[in-house]
Amino acid sequence: MMLTDNELLIKAAEKHYDLFKVPTSLVESKKTKRSYTSAQQTDLDIKTSENMIGEIINLSQELNSLLWDKLNSGATFDEVAEIYYDTSMLDVMSGIEIDKAKKEFVVNNRDEYKRLKAKYERRDENGRAIKPNFFGILARRKGYYDSEKKAYLFHKTTMDYVQHTINRCRFWRGSWKADKPFSYIIDPVMVGTAGARYDLAKSFFDAARTCRQQIAYIFASIENSFNIGDVLEPELTSARIKEEITEIKDEFTAFVSKYKCNPATMYVVLRDLEKEENSDIRMTLMDALFGTANSSFYEMIETSREPIQIATECLTGSLSLYGYTFEAYEAKRRAFEELYEAEKEERRRERNRPHTWQEIAKIIRENSPR
Repeated sequence: MMLTDNELLIKAAEKHYDLFKVPTSLVESKKTKRSYTSAQQTDLDIKTSENMIGEIINLSQELNSLLWDKLNSGATFDEVAEIYYDTSMLDVMSGIEIDKAKKEFVVNNRDEYKRLKAKYERRDENGRAIKPNFFGILARRKGYYDSEKKAYLFHKTTMDYVQHTINRCRFWRGSWKADKPFSYIIDPVMVGTAGARYDLAKSFFDAARTCRQQIAYIFASIENSFNIGDVLEPELTSARIKEEITEIKDEFTAFVSKYKCNPATMYVVLRDLEKEENSDIRMTLMDALFGTANSSFYEMIETSREPIQIATECLTGSLSLYGYTFEAYEAKRRAFEELYEAEKEERRRERNRPHTWQEIAKIIRENSPR
């Protein structure tokens, strides 16, 4: 429930107030006399474990997506009223499933669920079950995405509009040049290159190329086996390839993680990694840097951290949301800025300080009387 005095939201609610009634459950629970015994506890555990809340919510999402797709395509409420009444039925059923943890009911939700699911089953010309597009994103995340049996089609409904917007803003590997490089978030003044171990940075690049070459050799060996005509089991081949590649990547990650690098060295690694000549190993090394227990990479990012702004409600703010005004405010701004500027100045002095005997001798020669 949302309490608001926003004129836009109130008008939208008033527009449909008489059409979309709030579902109310008239299903009564029954009283069951139980004893505190193992048999009674087992029976109660079994009944409460057989819960359908997930299945009911998913079907309700499907029907709501269908309903709003039709309304946003020009249908009247009378044409979709039956769908709305069935979604209301699912709303009552979900409430019953939730209350099953503390009550017992005489109704059987499973029979009603099967009837509604069969009633609204939709399939495309290839016989695949039609689902809203955002269902496909969830299926990929949970590992049961199946494009051969299900067609995840766009519906004119809120969740699909949201997913469509997210897809437009998603970062793709192919658009690396069009976006700011990762080093953009690193403050060169706070990190710098003074004291960087260029030899260690080079060893990371060399190891990354060796890793890529070993993986390429594995695939080349498999391809040669097929050319020769060897009989290979697909499942065994796939499992063996995956195991060998994982072992190679783990060895490379272990190599990177065993070195404690200063922020300057990590900055050099990241800066040079964005050069075109290193594009072939960019993802390999980035995966290792993020996947290792070596804290140097994260310390470099933390060193460049700036104050985070928080939106605070006020009367004269520059940002307006749903009729309320906000202003950006930096949490603990003054204390953080003082610490930030002091550390920044210290690092600036550190960068300008001579680091080798040759540099010290040069400064002495330049400042000695002639």
